[in-house]
Amino acid sequence: MFRFVAAMVASIAALAFVSLPALAQTACPQGADLDAALQDAVSAFHRAGGQKKSNKTSAETARLQAYAILLWQDRSKRAIDDQEDAKWALAVCLEKDGVCGGKKHKPLANDLFKAVGRGYSSGYMNDKVYPVEMIGWAERQIGCTTGPIATPLELAAAGKLPPLDGLTGQARFDKAFGRMMAKEEGDQYPQLIQACYEKSIEACDFLASAYEIGEDSTEADKKLALKYAEYSCLQNSAFGCRFAAIYYSQGRPGIPRDDATGGLRAIKACDLGDELSCGLAAAYYSTPDTPTYSEEKTRHYRSLDCERKNNPFSCRVFGYMASNGQGGAEDKVAARAAFQTACKGDEALACMWLGAMMRSGGGGPVDVEGGRAATQKACNLGNSTACNALGN
Repeated sequence: MFRFVAAMVASIAALAFVSLPALAQTACPQGADLDAALQDAVSAFHRAGGQKKSNKTSAETARLQAYAILLWQDRSKRAIDDQEDAKWALAVCLEKDGVCGGKKHKPLANDLFKAVGRGYSSGYMNDKVYPVEMIGWAERQIGCTTGPIATPLELAAAGKLPPLDGLTGQARFDKAFGRMMAKEEGDQYPQLIQACYEKSIEACDFLASAYEIGEDSTEADKKLALKYAEYSCLQNSAFGCRFAAIYYSQGRPGIPRDDATGGLRAIKACDLGDELSCGLAAAYYSTPDTPTYSEEKTRHYRSLDCERKNNPFSCRVFGYMASNGQGGAEDKVAARAAFQTACKGDEALACMWLGAMMRSGGGGPVDVEGGRAATQKACNLGNSTACNALGN
């Protein structure tokens, strides 16, 4: 999949995200549309019982209150001077704490009740009665916003983008990625971001890579790359954990180096089968006099790094530990095999130890000629002890 990433990097730098609240997806009605919505709410209110004490907490009353608040906010109180039911509903809003999302304003509520049927006579009434909490309450009741309409990118950043053709998660990613590869019109990044939030590991892995490799990748982009890698790692992606391990272990602009966290991510990546993280996982456990030091775990992860990547250093360390019974039982056979791999990778010490084992038959058959060749290689690599052994 990642061979396709280069085709998208040109659009990466343009993306930026901030921490957003849950955003509404449609604008609240205005003008004639708001008047019509209010009248519909009045009709439903009357069908539910109208201005009765038992109707103060009905869904129809709440809907009427919401539209009345929006109308007041949009065109001041004068827009509802002839709306007796709306004024009654607004007075109910102000009777006690918590109603319509606001606080109790008893004097104001009394004035509103008195105004029902004869307009407003009190100078107490002003054009902006309602606090922002009540405007927000009205928006939530109706499912709209009086502010700017959220873009698909903003909705995705808040994890609120609607399904794509009815698809979510991995299916959303497959659809959006297919469109991207087909170069169809439209920005598919919001869909990929939403798919990541919906636990599509492929989406998270793709986004981490895309933000990392952009030619104009900024500090903010690097932080996003790590964000999506971490989210991928949480979903048990070996790639995401390794990606995060590298970021923490090396550091990036705006991301300080953190060997401890890098080690933990590498451990998880290695445990998930990643071939490239076991050496870093071993390093987390291999420093004496630290809280994380463990011979057993050092041996375990050096063994995996040797087995999966033929890492000469890890093979040499594991071979030594297995040969001497450190971090586990003595295992001359495994040690000799590890030394052979390490020696092929020009690890001088491994060549010297391999030569000694081959000459003595440790971990396998006696092979004097092979042992001498291994010792000679160690000498050629600069190991003076091996050179002295050849002299003997």
